[in-house]
Amino acid sequence: MKVNNFFQINWNIKKYLVFVVAIQLAMLGVIGLDFIGLEIPLLRELVAFIYITFLPGSIILKILKLHKLNKIDALLYTVGLSISTSMLVGFFINLSYPHLGIYKPISTISLLISMGILIALSCPICYLRNREDTNLIYIDFNKNISPVALILLLIPFFSIYGTYLMNNYQNNVLLLALIVTIILLILIVSFTKLIPGSIYPLVVFIISISLLYHHSLISMNLTGWDIQTEYFLSKSVITNGIWNSNIPSTINAMLSIVFLAPIYSILCDMNTIWVFKIIYPFVFSLVPVGLYRIYKKQTNDMIGFLASIFFISLYTFYTEMLGLARQQIAELFLVLLILLMIDHKIHKTQKALLSIVFGLSLVVSHYVLSYIYIYTIIVTWLILILLENSKIQIFGNNIKSRIQKYRKEKKVYIDNQNLDNSYDKSISFTFLILISVFTMAWYMYASNLIFESFVYINNDIMNSVYSDFLNPEEVQALSMLMVDKKSTFQHVHEYLNIIPLILIVFGIIEIILNGKFMKLKKQYIALSYVNLSLCLAAVTVPHLSEKLNTIRLYQITLIILAPFFVIGAISLFKYLRFLATRSYSNHIAGTPLKVITIFIVTYLLFNTGIIYETTGDSKSISLNDTIDYPRFNEYEIKSVTWITDNSNEAQIYADYYGSLLLNGYKFGQTKTFWGYDGKENITESDYIYFRSLNTKAELIIEHENLPYNYIGLQESTLYKEVIVNKNKIYDNEQSEVYI
Repeated sequence: MKVNNFFQINWNIKKYLVFVVAIQLAMLGVIGLDFIGLEIPLLRELVAFIYITFLPGSIILKILKLHKLNKIDALLYTVGLSISTSMLVGFFINLSYPHLGIYKPISTISLLISMGILIALSCPICYLRNREDTNLIYIDFNKNISPVALILLLIPFFSIYGTYLMNNYQNNVLLLALIVTIILLILIVSFTKLIPGSIYPLVVFIISISLLYHHSLISMNLTGWDIQTEYFLSKSVITNGIWNSNIPSTINAMLSIVFLAPIYSILCDMNTIWVFKIIYPFVFSLVPVGLYRIYKKQTNDMIGFLASIFFISLYTFYTEMLGLARQQIAELFLVLLILLMIDHKIHKTQKALLSIVFGLSLVVSHYVLSYIYIYTIIVTWLILILLENSKIQIFGNNIKSRIQKYRKEKKVYIDNQNLDNSYDKSISFTFLILISVFTMAWYMYASNLIFESFVYINNDIMNSVYSDFLNPEEVQALSMLMVDKKSTFQHVHEYLNIIPLILIVFGIIEIILNGKFMKLKKQYIALSYVNLSLCLAAVTVPHLSEKLNTIRLYQITLIILAPFFVIGAISLFKYLRFLATRSYSNHIAGTPLKVITIFIVTYLLFNTGIIYETTGDSKSISLNDTIDYPRFNEYEIKSVTWITDNSNEAQIYADYYGSLLLNGYKFGQTKTFWGYDGKENITESDYIYFRSLNTKAELIIEHENLPYNYIGLQESTLYKEVIVNKNKIYDNEQSEVYI
């Protein structure tokens, strides 16, 4: 049976416009049903999700006549364009509607009318651009929808039901089964031919979304750090019906928070908490799929698969990133920009338009990532300009030829068919100027705090380079390595984290020496040099890792560097083989990939916490509900809601995790206390908030230095000098408020 390809939208234009009108009418219909009280569970959420996430982007692709895209690429571009459109619509109506007398533009009616008008205006253009197009593509269900694919679609339900069991019954059996299933799936792909390469993108997506949901769906409330402030800012837009650009926060300038989340929340009629816990992880799960396409285009199916799975296996991907909603969206735009950069099949005009849209969307989604992106593409552009210099080319070729004299390898370990090392000027000077100027203009308009923080961080880093270079006390990554009192498994885990970085360096060296054999584009190789320098700086430059967070910066650089982990491992394996046997042989080509698979599986076992679970030293909040983490129960939410409704403008002090929770409700009035704080730090008029750890376990974090040290509450200076002189004004048995 053949049906229209819903990934590429290469339909007959009349059928496509009927589909668009049907979705628009369905959106109006479900909201109408809710208005008259006939609510059908999940129907509005599903229709609105499709309406926001896919419809605008598919129309834009149709208008641009991008008909011959790979179906996965088309899906990724569709989602990216839809999200960009939603943020733009939100910003436009927030800016213009108050002048028309509509003082709450971010509301159901305003959004529905605005999106409807935009779609209505786009449809005639879409028709005129595609009325003569006969290049139709269909999906053959008998060939493309296999039983294996249908079985794979069941795996994410392990996450959903597993987190339900964990949240309600503290039973982690299903989540353990999920992780084991994922590991078996990786092994099956690598060691057998049961799963064809055509569904590798689906496998990557299934593993990605399953791991994300196994963490994001833990607790009925938000878990993580910045997500609490992001929740406050998006909720304030929904409550007020308009974005207040004057709130003093760098996050408040991010349209991925102040418009995208409210639009999803309002049109889907979904609590913002669940927008962040369900919809954002779904969008973020497409990032590894995009990376698979980037890696596969330049290497092969298996290297692309293993590199993308390695990226997913990093602990940060499915834990810390869930607490950074704006970065989840920004990384999708970053991946789309890279995908465009290496795609030579898209016409340069279409590519330029898409690059501008995704580049500007990145800027308004996450300020740190946009600064990193601008820095990397500028340096990459300079490297490419230098590499075009004939004298530098001659010098480089001489160096390579001398090195080759000492090398015996004559065979290639990566398929070299259809190689393309051409540089098509994908990074243009005009684009660099445009993205840089827009970045400065946007941050000057939206929040001066972003520029101020950038200048402060830059000065702090530069001043510390000369005095504290490689000082373990000042470099976050080195200080973590120097921590005592580690178990054997923790030491093994450290080495597992170091090995990939070594292999990445080895892989890039291999590309420098053997670049002519690779399908990697010149601009991608240059980009990898810059990202490697950033990665190494994160573990050597004082304060850089502290300000940007070492592990987050490492995760960002892995977007580019992940395939070099696989390439480096393959290359190292071949060199070791040569040293042992003094010969090369083609039949060993698959062995390094199997060794890499075993490493990734082991790495995933450690990062997901299964290894620690067997030793009774659990590290995962998905598997253990006793770990102290910014995860909050209903009693803590009730007490924070109470203090929000009943406190004055005085400061509210809480421990580190408690202050994160308060940021989601009383942003700007929250401060953090530590065990050593005394009466000179906290005044009589300040509130004190205790969460469950402080009241039930009677523990408090002693000081801000990592790793956190917990001491008895009554032993702390805070209790002896402050708490004994305050009155308890709220108590729900698991959290308390003092004044």
